[in-house]
Amino acid sequence: MAWVDDKTRVVLVDDEAVLADLFSSYLSRFFQVRDFSSPHEAKAFLERNTADLLISDLIMPGINGLELAAFARRMQPGLKVVLISGTCPWSWRQNQPPGQIDAFLNKPLRLADLHGCCKRVLGQA
Repeated sequence: MAWVDDKTRVVLVDDEAVLADLFSSYLSRFFQVRDFSSPHEAKAFLERNTADLLISDLIMPGINGLELAAFARRMQPGLKVVLISGTCPWSWRQNQPPGQIDAFLNKPLRLADLHGCCKRVLGQA
């Protein structure tokens, strides 16, 4: 399924379907969102469609968020990436994410904080 309008295009991936639906429902007020609970389905979508922003859970079965981000950026070098996770193996000093992502948010998170992060990363803040 392709994008249908000119709104900012966000691909959201979380293997917890309830969270993918919650985040997508909220962000759909501001952006055009395609949500996936399968990183493999998101990868297939990104092979055929461009996006402005990828929001992905970090820890997922099969393909983790960093692997998905690296793939998506190979397909679309200008893509912005936000990773979210309830557990993080890195030390996030001064909120500095690894080079292949633009921002990182810890779960649990407030929906307004997710929206604000998206706006900052997209240069809309």
